[in-house]
Amino acid sequence: RQVQTLYRARVFEHRDALQRALENPERELGPPAAAVASAGRMNSKGISVFYGALERRTALHEVRPPVGAAVAIAAFTLIRPLRLLHLSALTAARLDPSLSLFDPATRSIAQRCDFINSLEAELTKPVLPSFTDGGYLITQAIADYLATHRGLNLDGIFFKSAQYHGMVDEAGGHNVILFHKAAAVKIPDVAKTSASLARQVGEDEWEGPSITTLPKEIDDNPAFHGTWPGTEREESLELQRDSIEIHRVSWVDVKADVEMVEHKFAHSGKPSRQGVQE
Repeated sequence: RQVQTLYRARVFEHRDALQRALENPERELGPPAAAVASAGRMNSKGISVFYGALERRTALHEVRPPVGAAVAIAAFTLIRPLRLLHLSALTAARLDPSLSLFDPATRSIAQRCDFINSLEAELTKPVLPSFTDGGYLITQAIADYLATHRGLNLDGIFFKSAQYHGMVDEAGGHNVILFHKAAAVKIPDVAKTSASLARQVGEDEWEGPSITTLPKEIDDNPAFHGTWPGTEREESLELQRDSIEIHRVSWVDVKADVEMVEHKFAHSGKPSRQGVQE
């Protein structure tokens, strides 16, 4: 499947933090710096990766925002070819019917096939917030193996969302993780970005949120703004500055499977000598 645009969301509970993010959107809405990168489904703490969704609605659900919060969602365009592992395609792996089930060599092949079939379910199963630290250990180890395997040479993984499965009339619920080596965002050559949130400019006139990109002036003695030797990564993503949306969460819809609790009455009775109630 061709992937050209990824949507990334970030939750803000304070107006000032949202404005600061809009003033530096590539860094604040892109992948976090390694020093502040928290552990996730497919990354350990301190490893900066890019989690994105193929749809805005999926990105919104993935961050699980509380009512009253603001969520900034931005579109990032892939600016170079990347190699992604499509997890859903692995579920089609089947044992060659010509192999004999009585052959000992077939056993290991069947075990590998079963593991591949269950890989998506393992990597995408929901983990409750209180179990985040330990619940992601297996998926983090698998993702780290895939990210560093030289033969596979993968840049990331394409997988189904555990938080959102899409509506009936839409193909929703798909995520992409780009490993650290492919998670670099292009930083625009601008002097500064100013940001303004929604404000009242007249008695009955409001001005919506906006960002203004200021052009960079010519500097005869430019300061060093690059990366240190040995730490360079090829840029893979570019933020579309005109794509940023602010979603203010007014209510949350929860879909659940209902399980009734049966109410039973215990029969009181005097046990007989044989231990049977009379």
